This record gives sequence, structure tokens and C-alpha cells, in this order.
Amino acid sequence: MLNLREEEGGVSAALRQRWASPRTRKIAVIVLAGAGLLLHSLYNLETYDMGFNRDHVIAISFDCCAAGRTPEQSAAIFEQIIAKAKSLPGVRSAGFSSYSQTTREVGINVAVEGFAPRSVDEQHAFFNTVGDGYFETLGIPILAGRDFTEYDNATATMAAIINRTMARHYFGDTNPIGRRFKFVEGRWPPFEIVGVVADSVYNDMREQTPDFIYLRRQQLRALRPAPGISGVLEVRAIGNVKILSGPLRDLVRSFDGTASITYIKTLRSVIDESLHDDRLIAALCGIFSLLALTLTCVGLYGTLSFSVVRRTNEIGVRMALGARPSDIFRLVIGQGMRMVIIGLVIGAAGALASASLLAKLLFGVKGTDPVAFVGVSLLLIVAGILACYLPARRAMRVDPMVALRYE
Repeated sequence: MLNLREEEGGVSAALRQRWASPRTRKIAVIVLAGAGLLLHSLYNLETYDMGFNRDHVIAISFDCCAAGRTPEQSAAIFEQIIAKAKSLPGVRSAGFSSYSQTTREVGINVAVEGFAPRSVDEQHAFFNTVGDGYFETLGIPILAGRDFTEYDNATATMAAIINRTMARHYFGDTNPIGRRFKFVEGRWPPFEIVGVVADSVYNDMREQTPDFIYLRRQQLRALRPAPGISGVLEVRAIGNVKILSGPLRDLVRSFDGTASITYIKTLRSVIDESLHDDRLIAALCGIFSLLALTLTCVGLYGTLSFSVVRRTNEIGVRMALGARPSDIFRLVIGQGMRMVIIGLVIGAAGALASASLLAKLLFGVKGTDPVAFVGVSLLLIVAGILACYLPARRAMRVDPMVALRYE
């Protein structure tokens, strides 16, 4: 009869014991903890303040052929494209840049007045050339000074706007407005800092914010004319930004039918694409963790069911001596939860030891993140209670007279 009862659960006793073994519970804790860390990291990436407003902005990257045009003609076409883009229905503002906000821009070494660098690395900065309305379009706040204006032309001092990181690096708590710097490479006149803007993500959210410089595109082209138009046109919409993709493509092609359009995407989709690998890794780890949790619960349920069958006679004796059904219920639940707690403690130690393997994948989360570990612990405890519930209910319903005759 015992063998028949052992097979009632649909799996063998040996398999049940294997699924409910401390090793299985330890693996479940480790995988669940890893999934918790990755999900917390993904949440931080999704909600990270990138320094610009990624919503309702669409960007079109294009390159117009310079054949047969003078630099003056190219500059005029550039201004017409911006003006036409601003006049499209549903457009709030438009700006232009040589590179997109999420692409690593050109790097250069700078020499700042009154600053003595200790190494060449301290002089390195990145820069981008932007058009009027760029900061308004991307929602990058100006913290000090002013934006570029039409007076920043070829006859005026070269104007530059720097980010907060560069301002703190070279000027500390002093006001950088009006201070000057030069490019170490090339023959460029001095640049005067006219504004400071908030830090932004320029390539990878995991990288440390670099020193960054914005230069006015119109001023540079007036100083050093060049044929051709290439760069990224950013447009902020009042409503649904996706409906502007067709009009913007037609707008660029109306000025140059041979223009090469590299891409036209919303800024939100660009950021989402950059997080694709993080989402994939978190999803895979989540699937494996749920599988491990399911195997653990099935094994725990099977082990307790088998234990209740084997202890039927003991349960009958306890109930005949006055044990109440609630006492039997607590007895079985306690037996199951002891296994859960032991596996949880062993698994938590293993998870802490292996968390360093995920360090490069995490963002804003430490390997000892309490949110992830507390969440995993609560999940395992709840799952353990649910797995123990049915065997415990079965035990408390045992008829003492039948149990005493059970062999």
C-alpha cells in the first residue's frame, strides 16, 4: 500500500526528493536573485534622467550632396530646411546638430585660461556643433548664461556652451561665463563660454559624464565655409511625433532629391533600442528563475505529500491523543518552511558570492542590493507556503480511526 501511495503524486519519490533538495533550492535563490538585480537595473535604466526630454522628439539624419553648390548656397538650403521644419503642422520647435545626442561625438584637447592640467587626459573633451533651437527642442535646461543667438556670427567672438561637468572640472564653484579656452589641435580662434547646460547622456548611460562643448553651427560655417549639408534634424512635436516622419522625409528630399537619409526615428525609440540587450538578458534570466522556482515548488509539494503519506499513522496517534487539525496543519507547514528557510539562507550566501559576475551588467544597483534580495526572499517564502498548503490540508483531514489502522 505504501508503494501505491508513493505513486499518487504522479512522480517518483526519488524525483521529488531531487527537486526539493537543498541544491535545487540554492540554485533557485541564486537565479532569482540574479533576475531581481537585472530587473532593478533595467528599471533604473528605463527611468534614468538622461538630461534631455526623450518624448515627442523625432530625429532625421541625412546627407545632402555638395556637387554643384557653393558653401553659401549650402548654408542657405540649411536655413530653409530648418525654417520649413518649424512651419510644419504640429511642430513646436526644431534644431540641428552634427551628431545625434546618443552618439559619441568628436573628441579634442582644450587649453583653458588659468587652468594648469596635470596630464593630457585632463584636457580632453567632446564637442558637437548645433543650430539655434537645439536646447529647446531636446529639453536640455540652460543652467547659467544664455543660448546661442544670431549675433554669434563670423564677426563676433567664437561662442561656446559647456556642460555642468566641464564647468566644475575647470572652474569649480566660480562662474565660467566669459572665460575662454582654445582647441589644442588646429588653428582656431579662442572660444568664449556664454552658457552652461545640464549634463546629458552622450553615448552610454553606464559611462561617466565627459566634459562636453556645444558650438554654434552657423558661426563655424560662416568662419570656415564648407559645401554640403549633413547632420541630424531634431523636431519636437505637440502631439503624436510619428506622423511627422513622412513630411520630414519629403521636406529634405524637396531640397535635394539625391539626399541620403540614414534614419528617421523618434528619440524614444533610439533610447529603447539602446536598452535592447538589457531587456533581453533580464527576460531570459527571469524565465530561468521562474522555471527554477516552479521546480522547487513542485519538489517541495511532492516531498511533503510523500511525508504526509508516510506519517499517516503518526498523525493519527497525535490526533487520538488530542492534537487538533490546526496543530497538524502547523506541523506540516513548519516542516516545509524549514526546508525553504535552509535553502534560502544557503542560496543567499551563494547569490552574494556570485553577484560580482553581474557587476558589468548592472546600472545603479549593487550586488548586495537589499530590494532584490528582500523581494526574492518574500517571493520564495510565499511560494513555499503555497506549495505546503495542500499537503498540510490533506494531513489535517486524516481520520484518526483510519490512520490508526494504517500500515
